[in-house]
Amino acid sequence: MEMKGTKRATKAKKKSVEITLFEARNLPAMDPNGLCDAFVRFFIVKEGETRSESIDDARSTTKFKTRTPTWNEKFNIIVDDPFQELIVQVDDEDISRNETIGRVSIMIADVAIKKSQKFDAWFPLSHHITKEPITENVSAWGEYFISVT
Repeated sequence: MEMKGTKRATKAKKKSVEITLFEARNLPAMDPNGLCDAFVRFFIVKEGETRSESIDDARSTTKFKTRTPTWNEKFNIIVDDPFQELIVQVDDEDISRNETIGRVSIMIADVAIKKSQKFDAWFPLSHHITKEPITENVSAWGEYFISVT
């Protein structure tokens, strides 16, 4: 698997987080053909920063015409502070404008605490507009499987 990601300039001591994006399932139909063209964006939100001020730290390839994409891609993201938030956002690629399918927030400190073991799981996506809570059933917005170390 190829490592991807961008570097962030900072004066603080840098740490890296390695993310392996495996797959997604049960993504909603976003296109007229009943499928979606999914890609995943990863970004770190610094303390006091809003999402709109953040930059993408990494982006997956797009998997076209599927609701169950498989990536098997690795990313190495530089973090400045363990109390930052990693946002993992799944989008649908369109010619005119990309649409957000859903997102998940992971605290870097939670990953740091489990540094001796892999932090991997299926993460249900919450809807980006309604912030609809996740129920015990599979999320209507789909879910994805990643490993963070």
